[in-house]
Amino acid sequence: QQLSSDTYSGTIPAQNLDDTVYYQITAEDNQGYSVTSLEYSYVVREAFVENVLIEETFDDDLGPFNQYSITGSQEWYWDDNRGSGTPADGYAKMSGYDNGTYENSDWLITPNFDLTNYDQASLQFQEAINYDDNYVGYDQSVWISSEYPGSGSPRDYDWDKLTVEGRASGSSWDFVTVEEVDISDYIGNSDLYIGFWYTSTNSSASTWEIDNIVIKASQDTGSSSIEIRDKQFAHEFEIRKNYPNPFNASTTIEYVIPESKSIQLEIYDLSGKHIRTLVDNYQKAGKHTIKWNASGQASGVYLIQLISDNQSKVKKCLLIK
Repeated sequence: QQLSSDTYSGTIPAQNLDDTVYYQITAEDNQGYSVTSLEYSYVVREAFVENVLIEETFDDDLGPFNQYSITGSQEWYWDDNRGSGTPADGYAKMSGYDNGTYENSDWLITPNFDLTNYDQASLQFQEAINYDDNYVGYDQSVWISSEYPGSGSPRDYDWDKLTVEGRASGSSWDFVTVEEVDISDYIGNSDLYIGFWYTSTNSSASTWEIDNIVIKASQDTGSSSIEIRDKQFAHEFEIRKNYPNPFNASTTIEYVIPESKSIQLEIYDLSGKHIRTLVDNYQKAGKHTIKWNASGQASGVYLIQLISDNQSKVKKCLLIK
């Protein structure tokens, strides 16, 4: 049905819950010439739709998280020293110990996220705390802010402390999954950050390790079955961008896959020499980011290649030292 000169509507018959429906759009002019779109898809869901806004597993580094040191020589860093109860791969770590106990004040801050179009939201993560039971919840606290601009000192802006239940005991290196933290009070804010604030004194310090941070948000659609339109997802298989570009030492690559599948993300130089495999596994549909640390590479143009099945996308990036 034509609604205006350039707007049309159509109806897809009702489908069963949890079915994935694939469709294409074909346009044909009065001369018989036609063009067909890429494949689109949607999943039939219940009325309450949940989206993962941030999911960080710290597999290779601190990812898009920022660390800011206010006091002391120590700061948040990436580690993969596995012990009892330690999750696979890496995690974020902060300790006030360095051949002695020192005063420190350090923040690990998420990328910004948007809660304007949701009805409920939550935070959950894994943590291990060691050395001092008495300081759990004081030396290791979690905060949220709608005023932090994404850079600079966190103490220059207002933060609200979040109540976290089910925390690590502080007497072992075992990781525990904390209870979900309800952050629904911040629904309607378009630019939010969560900060993990570590403090220690010259007489008392602990070690805090964090992994598998997940921020989820849900929307009540008011309908029993709806099309999923997560604004972070796209319907094209593509490398969106890498930032910064040009870059020195490291750059973050953003790519999108329209459906869950096995993918590879490869780096080549202009001669075609393979430099590194960044991703080679099964991933869920949606937007993904990964950081490439090119500190051991020479300055020049490199090719980023995204591969899956019979699809391949390539984007250039420039390393300048």
